[in-house]
Amino acid sequence: RQILSHSLSATMMQRGLRNSRLVVSRRWKSTIKNPSIKISNEGSSSYSKMVLIGASSACGLMGFGLGSSFVDNSSSSSEHQDHHLPSGFPSSCCSCDEKSPEQQEKEKLLVSKLTDICGSENVISKPLEMKMYCKGARIGKDGKAVAVITPGSLRQVVQSLQIIVDANGVILPQGANTGLTGGSTPREGEDGDDEGRICVVVNMKKHLNAFFPIDNGKRVVCLAGAGIADLAAAMKPWGFPDRESHSILGSTFLNPTVAAGVAYGSGGTQLRKGPAYTDRSLYVKIDKDKWGNFVLNVANTLGVEGLQDSDFVTPECGSAIEQLDIYARDVQGQYQRAMASSTEEGLKHKSSNAQDYKTKVTTNTSPQNQKVNRYNADTSGIDVNRSEGKVFILATVHDTFPSPDHKKSYWISFDSLQNAYDFREKVALHNTHDLPISMEYMNNDSIDVICSAGKVLATLITNVGMGSPLIGMLWDVKLKVESLPFTWASTICDTFMYHLNNIMPAALPSDIQKMTNEYSHHVSVTVGDWNQDEMKHFEERMQSYKEQNKDKMKIYKCQTAREEEQLSAFRFVAAPAFRTWCVGNHVQGISVDYALPHNYTHIPQISEKGVAKRMRYSHFGCNVIHEDLAYEPNINVELAKMSLKKTVEHDCHGKLPAEHGHGTEYKAPVETQKRWKRMDPLNVMNPGIGGTSAKFKYQ
Repeated sequence: RQILSHSLSATMMQRGLRNSRLVVSRRWKSTIKNPSIKISNEGSSSYSKMVLIGASSACGLMGFGLGSSFVDNSSSSSEHQDHHLPSGFPSSCCSCDEKSPEQQEKEKLLVSKLTDICGSENVISKPLEMKMYCKGARIGKDGKAVAVITPGSLRQVVQSLQIIVDANGVILPQGANTGLTGGSTPREGEDGDDEGRICVVVNMKKHLNAFFPIDNGKRVVCLAGAGIADLAAAMKPWGFPDRESHSILGSTFLNPTVAAGVAYGSGGTQLRKGPAYTDRSLYVKIDKDKWGNFVLNVANTLGVEGLQDSDFVTPECGSAIEQLDIYARDVQGQYQRAMASSTEEGLKHKSSNAQDYKTKVTTNTSPQNQKVNRYNADTSGIDVNRSEGKVFILATVHDTFPSPDHKKSYWISFDSLQNAYDFREKVALHNTHDLPISMEYMNNDSIDVICSAGKVLATLITNVGMGSPLIGMLWDVKLKVESLPFTWASTICDTFMYHLNNIMPAALPSDIQKMTNEYSHHVSVTVGDWNQDEMKHFEERMQSYKEQNKDKMKIYKCQTAREEEQLSAFRFVAAPAFRTWCVGNHVQGISVDYALPHNYTHIPQISEKGVAKRMRYSHFGCNVIHEDLAYEPNINVELAKMSLKKTVEHDCHGKLPAEHGHGTEYKAPVETQKRWKRMDPLNVMNPGIGGTSAKFKYQ
């Protein structure tokens, strides 16, 4: 235990030092004639305290959790292996099969070349050290990876991609590795891959978590490793306290990357902003020329002055990639830079889909309308949108949005799901002008699971903030512990949190807790005011509806900022709380996400056999549902999942998946597969996703 604690503490200290270099807190100032960028220095004392707290917590977690695992021995190790859990590491994630001398030499040469480009500190080739990158946040199939690289610049990324494909290798783009359907980690092809292709994971988060404002803060340029939480935290220190970043996800506290959000089209909590979307990007597509050589084609639709292809007419002028690298280095080095602007052509292209999305969720009201608001298989937009790793995203441009002058949060409980939907249409989605900021639904099973197993994480988020680096550090520790080669490792942390949950304070205000005992369906709504009486109009409609439905609902208005933070944290910990609950109760679990038609107001029917809990929580405005189902140990959960998928798509006319991606879990529709094949005709980028072949050229 002492050895493990020492190792974990050192790991967390390293992470703390690394994160302190990220683009999180920077101040930007501009003048009318020559807008420039100025970055302030932040003290490190408070951050050091957080690191020490995190290290101490990790050591305590290890000791208590290990003890709990040995004391709580109600299931045998063979039974444990049969259980299907919604997340966790296997004992090993990278193949250790014996390789031929020729294959070993080939891999050694590739690693050597990648090391020459990225530096030895940014190339990981030992299986034990690669485990953190070889398994997703929830699932991921065992597979082969010869190396994980963490390039320090976009130029290194492009050079590495060329080296990998020239070695007959395949590329797995990866951000923060918070994927939920196995689409960003190594895996064996479903139909096998006997061609000896080498897999390399290209992780963008470590060094390319960089971004900067353009157009006087109305937009931002994000490198592919930019963290969503970091971007959200940067707006005020930049000097734009009246602007907000483009999207907030349920997993924001894990700081997933902006590029991953675009690649999946995820992010449905913000009704006024819509999911992640942009038609302005810098990305790489790979093909062969007529001589059979691999060719990297860089597409540039950024539309930013100084970063257009026309700015680099000769090789001596460099390229957009090199200029972005220079700009990012200057930003991270706290040098002043003139703030860039969009070109006229760039402004013609979307940096978000906000206006279309607001119109869609408020006008898609006909009972006969069977359309869903958003889903992963959507083929619209330029290649980067919902590409799921079939192109390599280097950078993107995104809108920022005006911050509300005031905002309020409400918890509204209903006696039936039908009444909740009725409130949604008549009050919340009445028009585009008065849309809420967010509207999140939870059923009573969700409340029970979070209260039973999610209070540790909810309390942490409430106290340190959604985007705190401390949460990311502790999460990394959890994943490292779960990857240890011991039978108890995959559940030790959740066992600890399940037992610790009993001594934690309530995660919800007492008045709201009482409402959850009286009603079965609950909606957390946040509304804002931009000096056009949006909040007033919403509240007038809400009170009018309440007077007509007095016995069918109850409303609680948050009294303090802390209560508002409690509501947000409570909703966002639903998914990790479910896994902890399953571990604590020795049951299996599956997690799915799907989009129902906008006006579909019923619950998809499933067999109740063996169901211990059915958590349903959703982005209520767009009708994207997340379901976590707990099953008794003797149930085939994969059959249960596919049965639910069939019900959603055929009986309810919905789409599954909605925002977590197809990954290795789901077969994509034919048109979506065709789109991916046009992006990546050689199948060298993230092969095998969405039910496609894992072989070269999809053979």
